[in-house]
Parts: sequence; C-alpha cells; structure tokens
Amino acid sequence: MSSSKKKIFYISLIEDPINNGIIKSQVINVLKAAVVAGHAVSFFSSPSRVFFSRHDTNEISDFQNDLKSGGIKFYCTPIPIVSNACIRTILIPFLIAYELPIIIFRILKEKPDIIHCRSYPASLLGLIAKIFTRKKLIFDMRGVYPEEGNFLFPSWHKRSINFRAWKKLEKLLLLFSDKIIVVSNEFKHHVNCITKNSIPPEKISTVICGTPQVLSSTDFSREAGLPIKIVYSGTIDGWTSPELLAEIYNKIIIKNPTLQLHLNIYTNTPADKIKTAFDGACIPSHRYSVASLKSKDVPSKLAENDLSLLVRENSIINNVSFPVKISEYIAAGTPILTNRHIKGGQEFILQSQTGISLEDNDFSLSELVENIAKYRNNCKNALPDLNKSAADYLEIYAKL
Repeated sequence: MSSSKKKIFYISLIEDPINNGIIKSQVINVLKAAVVAGHAVSFFSSPSRVFFSRHDTNEISDFQNDLKSGGIKFYCTPIPIVSNACIRTILIPFLIAYELPIIIFRILKEKPDIIHCRSYPASLLGLIAKIFTRKKLIFDMRGVYPEEGNFLFPSWHKRSINFRAWKKLEKLLLLFSDKIIVVSNEFKHHVNCITKNSIPPEKISTVICGTPQVLSSTDFSREAGLPIKIVYSGTIDGWTSPELLAEIYNKIIIKNPTLQLHLNIYTNTPADKIKTAFDGACIPSHRYSVASLKSKDVPSKLAENDLSLLVRENSIINNVSFPVKISEYIAAGTPILTNRHIKGGQEFILQSQTGISLEDNDFSLSELVENIAKYRNNCKNALPDLNKSAADYLEIYAKL
C-alpha cells in the first residue's frame, strides 16, 4: 500500500449503526468513499445490546452485506446497557474494562495507520490505544460531550465527578490527538478557547454535517402554494423543547398575519407533549399536525413542504453545532427558518442564502416568501458544499 493509501480503523460507540440516518450519511458513506479512494477500512461499532437486538436477522444481515459489498470490514460488540443515561454514570471505568481490550486486540490484528474516533468516549479508548500502538489518532468531536451530559442528566452538574473528569479528558484528547475535527467555525473557536489557542491551526479541521446526495427530485423553481407549509423534523426534546417550538411558531404566526401557515411536525416525540405546549401558546389545532415517519420516508415528506424550521435552546451545545437537519432541509429544497442560538449552522445558512435568521428578520417571512424561487435555487447551489464531507475526510486521511 502506497504512502498515500492508509489503513483506517473507525470507532463508533453506543450509537446503533442500523437504520440510523446520521451514521449512514456521516460514517458509512464516508468509509465507502475511503475504500473507493484505495484506503483499507475497518468499522468497529458497539451499540446498546437492548436496542441492537430489536433488529431482525434480515436487517442485520442486509447491513453487514452492504458494508461487505462496500469493502468495509465490520466488527460489532453490542454492550449490555439499557440506555445512554444508564451507562453515563459509570462510563469511563466501563469503557476501559469492557471495550478497551477488544479494541486493542482488533487494532493489533488490523494494524491500521489511523484510528478515527467518533465522539469523546470512542476517542478516550482511541487515545489509550494510541499509547500502546503508536497509531495516528483522529478526535472527531461531533459535540461537546461534558456539556451535553450536564444539559441532559441532573447527576452531571458542573461539580460532579463525571463532568470534571470529562473536562480534563477533553483537554488531553485535544492536546494528544493528531487531528481534531469539528463541525463549524464556531466550534473551532470554542476549542481554541478551551486550549487557550495552544493548538496549531493546521491540527483542527472543520467538516460540516453534509448530505451525501440530493435526497429528493425537488423542483426548485416551483411556486409556493397556500397554505404555506412549514416543516419541523426530528426529536422535540432536549436541544429543542416543545415549548420553544410553540413559542417560535406563535411569533411567526403573529408577525405574518396575511399568510396562511401550517406546520407539519415529523417526530417520534409523543403528540400529547406537543399539543400541551401548543395549547399553552394558544396555537389552534388547524395550524399544525404531528406525524411519525419511517426514516426512508423522511426525504420525500420534507420535499412536500415550502419552508423548514430549525430552532434550538440557548446553550454551548447548540451554539457550536451544525445539525445534520440543515443538510436534509437544503437537499429537500425547503429554505430554513432558524434562530440565533445555532451559531455554527446559521453561519452556513446565511452565507449560502438558503434561509433566514428569524430574529434578524423580526420573525417576518415576507422577503423570503416573495423570493422563494431564489432561495430554492440557492439550496440547489449549496448542495456541492454539503456533498464534500467525504472529500474533506479523504484529504485528512491522505495527509496524516
């Protein structure tokens, strides 16, 4: 294998790889592209045994065959946890005792040049494996893990052992990894603040959460009809609360009295939680609908709408993020209405003119609706930038 062709060992923990749209677009398609480029690729996954066991034999077999046909070696060791919350309290000792021996065994057997780790827990094991094997380590951060725990779990308050331990490990991972990958320029700024600008600029790369292909055959020149259909797709919990969604949508209704609006909410969040929040905001039931979709149906359903809504709570987690939903909305040709708390993602939306900041426009949709054909065309023009994440990773692999 030539010096530009590498052996890559990719680690993803806890996330279920099957029927997971993010893993498919952000991991599997990248690894397939790496194989096409001549790299040898192994994918190590450790999902929750409880959730992984819900897949039938055919689903698992189809997934394995898909990876095999793509030239990817697949290793899977489901872990005995009930939920993410269940394991987070004992995560560090559990990972070292249960996962580390398996990973080191596989690395010694595969002899990779690069250990590519998705998330903090995977990177912790990658860092220890690097000490033993002297391999190159990629710390693919994806988010700010200590703050996520603090946001989601009461036991992860900022004085807790878990939070403080992960903050110390965060610095070690940033200092001793060979490459750091973040999803936005705002995230890069956050890393520089953590390390007090001690990380060489060339060590940090921004790779946005793109889409590997156009998700639908949307006609980007079609005129917006009445009522104007707005879509929100995804879980309504944690990063986006039902109350925030109702608050933002209510402001949009009030600021656009001449427009007939309807919000299509595609989510697995219980409809009664959403109804309670929307009733509290005095939003009549004919102004919105709630439905649960299978992942394969999401692209076509997104494309049936005129606009899309992406709003988040104010937190460092959301400030640095580039939600994959941005790429899905743009690929579906639905210009995005977003709020200022998604700083990382909003930078791309505003620069590419594929949507508006609701606060900057005082929640008015008039300019966007009047120029919707232009915004849809901008969505089409933005696709090449969203489709290049695989190329960005290949460049990183080649240079390490």
